[in-house]
Amino acid sequence: METLTLLDGRAVVIRPARAEDAEALVAYVNQVAGESPFLTFGAGEFDMTVERERAFLASQGEDMCYLLAVADGAIVGTANVARNSPRPRRRHRATMGVSVSKACWGMGIGRALMQAVIIWCRAMGMEQLELGVFSHNERALHLYEKMGFKATGSIPRAVKYPDGSYADEVMMVLPLA
Repeated sequence: METLTLLDGRAVVIRPARAEDAEALVAYVNQVAGESPFLTFGAGEFDMTVERERAFLASQGEDMCYLLAVADGAIVGTANVARNSPRPRRRHRATMGVSVSKACWGMGIGRALMQAVIIWCRAMGMEQLELGVFSHNERALHLYEKMGFKATGSIPRAVKYPDGSYADEVMMVLPLA
């Protein structure tokens, strides 16, 4: 568990998600889905029930980690990371995702979550961390590059928005070993 102080003076705790966080986590994901164009789903498209989320959180094994950033008792960010495969040829790789509520963008929460994920991956013996980011998410691209991630390619038109426009997805990798 890590605590950081935001630019506005609030304390944020980074901690693992627990089964009892399921209701708040579902509400948070539905909130950010409606405020960010940078997720793979939009408002009303997150179909996880509280019961299914609770079961998912309770079933986390050693090959995955789900972290929460909590300020004033509310979830303001999440990060999840999972080993790509239990098979030996791909076991060294992990894939992650991160989100921060729009009201907290630019306050250091994304960086803190990313650092916690990297520490966890190294402790688990993973050698490579991977992520995908939309090409127009300039803030995230800048953060990932500052943290050492390198773009390895892109998927054109990876996402189609309701207005008919598309976004490319940039694939990025951070060597850990």
